[in-house]
Amino acid sequence: PQTIAIPTAGVDLNVRVQQILQKLNDVSQLVINATGRIEGNTLVVGGSFKSFLESLPNTFYTQEDAGQDTGFQGPRRIGTFGRFAVFYDDQLPMDGAWMSYKGAEWYDAPYYLGVFMPITPTDAVNLNVRIEQAFVSMEGHRYDKPTAVFPITFRF
Repeated sequence: PQTIAIPTAGVDLNVRVQQILQKLNDVSQLVINATGRIEGNTLVVGGSFKSFLESLPNTFYTQEDAGQDTGFQGPRRIGTFGRFAVFYDDQLPMDGAWMSYKGAEWYDAPYYLGVFMPITPTDAVNLNVRIEQAFVSMEGHRYDKPTAVFPITFRF
C-alpha cells in the first residue's frame, strides 16, 4: 500500500500537480517492477481525489464526461491526468485508490473479464398461472497478476 500526501497550502498549483504526478510515477515504477513488462497507466480513484481532479483546470486534467449526466453511479472512466487513464469507483473509500496497468488487448491487464455470451433473454417458462422470463450471460473472470495492483491512500 502507498500513501500520497496532497500539498494543500503555500504551494503554487503547477508545483502541486507536478508533485502529485511525480508520486504517481513512483507508484507506476512499482507496477513495472512487479510485472516486468509495463508501467502503471491506469488509476482508479474514490470520491476525494475525483473531486480534486475535477477542480483542476483542463490544462492539467482532461475530463471525459465534462458537463454530462452519466445516467448511473458506478465504476466508469472519467478522464486523463498526466499519462494516467482515470476511472472512478464509488465503492472505494473516499480517500482510496489503486494503480495498475492496462495493455492494448482486453486480456492484457491484472484482472479481466471475458464475456462468452452477451446478456440474452431466456425462454419463457410457465410457472403455475404466470409466465416468467429472465436474462442470462456467461463470462469468465481472472485475477491474473494481483502483485501488479497497488492500493493508494490520498491524504489531503
